[in-house]
Amino acid sequence: MSEDGTMSDGETLRHLQMLLLRAILLGEPLPGSGQSSSVPDLRFVLRQPAILLSSENLAGSVSIESLPKPLHVLSPEELIEESRQQGEVAYLRFQPAQQNADTVQLTIEARLATADTERAPLGLGGTQVVFQRVGEEWTVATPPASYAT
Repeated sequence: MSEDGTMSDGETLRHLQMLLLRAILLGEPLPGSGQSSSVPDLRFVLRQPAILLSSENLAGSVSIESLPKPLHVLSPEELIEESRQQGEVAYLRFQPAQQNADTVQLTIEARLATADTERAPLGLGGTQVVFQRVGEEWTVATPPASYAT
């Protein structure tokens, strides 16, 4: 927090990423929308013993209480290594955030890494949310949009 009580850009981004993760994984409503969000093909991520999240584009550490499974944050290299050991792994990954003065657009997607080293991870589906600053709070500017690839 800065001296005037506002969050830095990194803290804001981390906060918004946490809100979106909680909405997707715990069904919590997003601020200003009253509804949760989902990611198409999330079932692939949830069928594994742990929920895997790529560290790529994360704004900081992640900790979510009350998840039905442990949450593991792995680097892209660790995800590839995990896929070599297991055959394939599904995981969540944030795309780079698009930030303007009073809006932040977040996209989170489910991806699948396979043991085939010649094959790039496959995008499964994702959700895009635009948050808007209203005073000191961040709320959803438009309804979340999901897509499947």
